[in-house]
Amino acid sequence: MNKERLNAITDAIFAIIATIMVLEFKVPEEPTWQALTKSLQPMLAYVISFFIIWVSWYSTHQLIKHMTRVTYKYYWLSGASFVVMSLMPFTTAWVGRDFMALVPELFYAAINLISFVLYHLLIEPEALKYTPADKLPPVHNNHLVNRVRITAGVMGLASVYWFPPASVLVLIVFSVLHIVEHIGIEKSGN
Repeated sequence: MNKERLNAITDAIFAIIATIMVLEFKVPEEPTWQALTKSLQPMLAYVISFFIIWVSWYSTHQLIKHMTRVTYKYYWLSGASFVVMSLMPFTTAWVGRDFMALVPELFYAAINLISFVLYHLLIEPEALKYTPADKLPPVHNNHLVNRVRITAGVMGLASVYWFPPASVLVLIVFSVLHIVEHIGIEKSGN
């Protein structure tokens, strides 16, 4: 498969997901600050989810950038990742409505953890075998960091039982760490 086609469909899918999320917002019933404060939880959930989608889009773009050809493994893992990410508008709306509830937060955390695991499967050698060795993402070689992240994600998922918004906090930390990692990659010239 041609990488430009994959890049184009990736852009389209992420744009659609982000657009559907914003359509979930309901306009306040009254033109007052008090009515607007009722929208704070959905707005917070939206901003966090948008941030996660933005980071995911950028990360995916960085992986595709240096490929000379798309492997079947990358193609199918991308598809699985898109299916999981397409659940973000649903989970975001649910968490936005029921921010302190266990089941919405648990589902939100699970969807994001699965998405995170799929991303890390995308950077495995077989998925990126048509990427020049000097252009592979540095994170690719750091399996210890990836195991620590997955362990922290599972622990964050488990902590949702005691404090449901823990899933949101863990996702913010993961996204920030991912951005810091990509800033390091950009500075190194990859």
